[in-house]
Amino acid sequence: MTTTNTRNYPDFDNAWRAHETAARTAEITLQDITNGLKGPDAAAVQAAVEELASKYSACQKLSERINSNYKVAKCEITTKREELEIANKWKDEKNHAIKKAKEYKARVKILERKMTALGGKIEEVKDTAVQNRKHGVDQNDSDVYLNRKRCRSGDSVLGPERPYTLDTTPPPPKGTSSKLLTPSSSVASPRVESTSPAHLHPIRKAKPSDFSKNIPFGMDKKFAATRLTRPNKLHDHTKRSSHVTAIIQGLVFTVRGHKAYADLDEKAKSKRGFCLLSNNLSISEIEREVRRQKSIPPSKAFVDIISELQHPHGPALNTYSLQRHMEAQDPASSRTATDPAEYIHHILHTANTPYIDSAFNTANTYQTRCSNCNDAFTYTNHHYVTTLAAVFSEREKKYGKPATRNLETLLKEKLSNPEMQKCPTCSKCASSTPPRLQSYWRGLAYPPEVLTLGFDRPVDGKHYKLTLPLQTDLKPYICATSEKTEYRLVTVIKKLRSGDYAAFVHTENGKWWRCIGEDVREVGVENWQGDVKNGDTVMALYELLDV
Repeated sequence: MTTTNTRNYPDFDNAWRAHETAARTAEITLQDITNGLKGPDAAAVQAAVEELASKYSACQKLSERINSNYKVAKCEITTKREELEIANKWKDEKNHAIKKAKEYKARVKILERKMTALGGKIEEVKDTAVQNRKHGVDQNDSDVYLNRKRCRSGDSVLGPERPYTLDTTPPPPKGTSSKLLTPSSSVASPRVESTSPAHLHPIRKAKPSDFSKNIPFGMDKKFAATRLTRPNKLHDHTKRSSHVTAIIQGLVFTVRGHKAYADLDEKAKSKRGFCLLSNNLSISEIEREVRRQKSIPPSKAFVDIISELQHPHGPALNTYSLQRHMEAQDPASSRTATDPAEYIHHILHTANTPYIDSAFNTANTYQTRCSNCNDAFTYTNHHYVTTLAAVFSEREKKYGKPATRNLETLLKEKLSNPEMQKCPTCSKCASSTPPRLQSYWRGLAYPPEVLTLGFDRPVDGKHYKLTLPLQTDLKPYICATSEKTEYRLVTVIKKLRSGDYAAFVHTENGKWWRCIGEDVREVGVENWQGDVKNGDTVMALYELLDV
């Protein structure tokens, strides 16, 4: 294996000869002046001495350059030798593996001939089974998935038939139930939901984002062409806005700034940028600066801040100016936005653009029955956050340990349990009374670009371990027929025992980062997956995969 040096070293030979000749000439000139003078001429001698000193100084500098380049060349040669040794080692290992593979293949052929001679039969193994075993996937799970896929091939336009129906089985006799659930008797352990550790199985990595072709001309410095590989640090000025910094971290990795910028009108684009402010400013100074920029539309301020946060920065960034600007635009909504679900609705509703509305505003399909004409009809409600709540059985409520849930279980429970929704107008009798009516969720009308899931905690404070898949196919829960139904988990927001909110961000290179204000550190999936000691999962942001 041969290596070629890409570094071009300067040719010092000619330079050294030129400097040496100049120094010798200056020395001869000095001697001629000294010999030709009958009387001492101080000025001529001084000039000749200075010229000689300058020539020798140039020779000394050239010698130092030669020495430094020699050291660099020596280090590079050593590195190349190490790379060559590693390459040769890999080559030897590869040749050894090929040799062993040929030997094993020859042994297999010998065994096949012996088995055939004895009257045996060799069954061929499917390639899919080999690949599944290679990637750690059980063949039974693969067969179940393929059967479901075949069943879904004949779905109608309204989506697959719902296998989840409301349980109308009458309750057991009172004597039996009271006997099972008396406080004096020991409560048996509830049935544990099937929660396969999806985060332990290898999944297909997301395709690295590349927005360079979609960025407007001349806006390359404003909008990042790729997603961040490490979240930026965010400064919490009030020490009470951890839910704000957590939501902004999630939006940085899901919002496409160039698309939101394209929806702005020319007047908003002509406004000067809403800039990030220094962390050294006091709250009064920041509010004074926000009042000075109050003419900037909230959508323009949102795009400017998010686009700037999508570039890598070293020091912590101050987003309090955006928070105060949004509060000034909608004071009533900002006062009630004290948790992540309320705040993401507040910030997306205030900075609404056609792109934000289509990407984040999820259309949920409900079915209800009119209280006036008793006619069943379906309708659609739009929400920025789709709420999922766990429904516990009496046995789980009595059981002391935390229950277990996964995303699929929560979606099934949402399908089978009614919700109180704002009463829509009946398509038959045009009635809209009472104000709120029981409705059944039937799924998503169509797959949104970003699916925001909120997880409600029960009123009785029952905790449960929630397991979220890193990648999931939501086709059974989408009413419209669509080719793109696979989602990738981007951000998980947990409420810690200390009361602060932490954002766990999943970058495209497969790493997880825990973000609490200025504290940004790399963690593993086990730090947030199915863990109730570190806090409860309150929100998850899934991004639609372009597959």
